[in-house]
Amino acid sequence: MFAHVGIFALKLAQENPIERLVVMYVPKERTPERLKQRLGDYAKGYKQLEVKTTEEIINELLSFQEMSLHSFELFQQFIHHTMGQNSLITSPIAVYYGNKDDSLYEKAQIL
Repeated sequence: MFAHVGIFALKLAQENPIERLVVMYVPKERTPERLKQRLGDYAKGYKQLEVKTTEEIINELLSFQEMSLHSFELFQQFIHHTMGQNSLITSPIAVYYGNKDDSLYEKAQIL
């Protein structure tokens, strides 16, 4: 369900030796509102792939939709802190963004 695993992969690489890392999509410029919307959209799409009914999807996402923005503000802080620590990674890494991401995310970044 979690669309933003790239940031966790970067955090792992900061704290542990790795050979190399390629990640897709790190939401570094998203507002807490947009983070919540993006994760909700991803979860809904994933549940549709599971062939769940509309009613099942609504019920399963109810607790997510009720989650306060404070959680996403904390997540945004984690993202900014993690992205600011990429100099700790001594292995080659690449961050790529897909064509369906916002235009500011489309350009690949080699860090």
